[in-house]
Amino acid sequence: MDGNTEVGPQIATEKINSISWKQILFFTLIFAFEIFIFYVVPKQSSNVIIYSYLNSALLLFLFFSIVITLFPKIRIYCFQSINLKPLRQLSSYISIAILLMITVFLSYILSKIQVINYISGDIKIIPRSISNIIIYGINISIFAPIWEELYFRGILFQKLTQKFPLIFSAILSSVIFSLVHTNTTIAHHITIFIIGIFLALLYKRTGSLAVPILLHSLINIVSIFY
Repeated sequence: MDGNTEVGPQIATEKINSISWKQILFFTLIFAFEIFIFYVVPKQSSNVIIYSYLNSALLLFLFFSIVITLFPKIRIYCFQSINLKPLRQLSSYISIAILLMITVFLSYILSKIQVINYISGDIKIIPRSISNIIIYGINISIFAPIWEELYFRGILFQKLTQKFPLIFSAILSSVIFSLVHTNTTIAHHITIFIIGIFLALLYKRTGSLAVPILLHSLINIVSIFY
């Protein structure tokens, strides 16, 4: 590991110090309320494309982008947290490849355990047309990884590490990350939880959200095919 990756985590810690828990809580409440108003309430309008499951990742990304405009410190922190330097290091891609293979293997093993593969909600089945797969693929490979990593790893996890040990912060943020993924199987919840821990540790190691975003994107792309 070279000097660039050592500096990142310290810089991220200094930047998150300028954001209070009250700001993060207020930010989260506004974001959640926005989702509730524009996504949960109009479920009866499921035929309207803006509320369709295919576009949910895009909607959440847009909601997140709108809310961060109200919080200058959080907006600046989010932009500065995506440091591209680690993407020029071979070690980042080795880490991504290893964690991706582990994730696929764990997901496969968990999918074979019948007792944890019942649906925890009313799952939405996406018709397997080419256009739907393309739209869905763009949403989960671009929009979802960006806003989820900015919030769950960049803001929540990084802030938790100020008060709690690294592993506990990774576990707690990953539990929350898993729980917000509704309408899925227990096995999938477990997989998402494990992925969350991988992403948190990868972020802490590199000091940049760019690497977890790339891994998150690849995991989502692979998930389309299994």
